[in-house]
Amino acid sequence: VEHYDIEAAVIVMDFMDFGCPVLQARYFELFMAAVGYYGHGALGSAVGLLLLAHGYIYDNQRTKRAGGAVLAALMISGIAAELLKHFIRLPIPRLRTSGGFPSGHASPGFALSSVLAAAFPAPSSVFYMLAVLSAVSRLYFRSQFTWGVAGGAAIGLLTGVLVARKLIARS
Repeated sequence: VEHYDIEAAVIVMDFMDFGCPVLQARYFELFMAAVGYYGHGALGSAVGLLLLAHGYIYDNQRTKRAGGAVLAALMISGIAAELLKHFIRLPIPRLRTSGGFPSGHASPGFALSSVLAAAFPAPSSVFYMLAVLSAVSRLYFRSQFTWGVAGGAAIGLLTGVLVARKLIARS
């Protein structure tokens, strides 16, 4: 990646500072921080474990499969994202020497959403909205470039959909 390409991306990101004052409000910042947790693997793992526990306690096959699929999708997407980071080595805004492609927060957020949407279709738009907001929070806090977020989202969606088809579609 050329040095000029990175500088241009940073300039575009800094253009947000000239935007709407709402984007700079303290409550909006707190909101973005809160939705950013949706992309943490620990939250997704907790959701998967809770679904598994519910499934075993109430002998519910749907939530058992959903919990297992969530955990499998998170592991696969996390491994894929980390391997790509080591091979591609694109920078992130704050640390230009570390690998930042794909986003390690967008990947689990979209993996979690795609599995939950397959298991529980009625609220699927809420799951995807949370994943998108989590990914946008990475851009808002300048923790990731757009291509990193898009790459992480693609990996998360792909792994989530494939795992859900394999583990949930049988029910």
